[in-house]
Amino acid sequence: MRGRRAGSPCSQSAVTPLAVCVCVCACLQYSKLAQRVATHKGSKNKLLNFYYVEVMSFWPRLPWLLVFCVGNEMFLVCLYLLSFTKSGGDWHMLYTTLAVVSFPIFFMKQFFNVIQLGDAAGEVADADYVDHQKQSRQTQ
Repeated sequence: MRGRRAGSPCSQSAVTPLAVCVCVCACLQYSKLAQRVATHKGSKNKLLNFYYVEVMSFWPRLPWLLVFCVGNEMFLVCLYLLSFTKSGGDWHMLYTTLAVVSFPIFFMKQFFNVIQLGDAAGEVADADYVDHQKQSRQTQ
């Protein structure tokens, strides 16, 4: 952890995924606003529909979106808290265990972020193409 060695209380590795998530969300919102759609939680992409709509088929029947968001935040919070604990202590062990357990969920959330970004970019490109076609017809 580069930030920890430099004496910084915040790990740089914990900030990057958060920034990516915020950028993806902004792109998604922009693409849906440009289409005049009421919500950003819908897509032609089957993976994104799974992410937004599906509910776990086993107890406690939580939406997958909630699972991925909570797991993502848990991983980032654990990284942050690890920067304040000493190696070998009980808290350090707890935060390390939670970070290891939540890492696969964090990784999948980042995977969905990439899919969301691609989907949003494709929707914006499609809308621009349609607008360009309309303008071409009007000038002829």
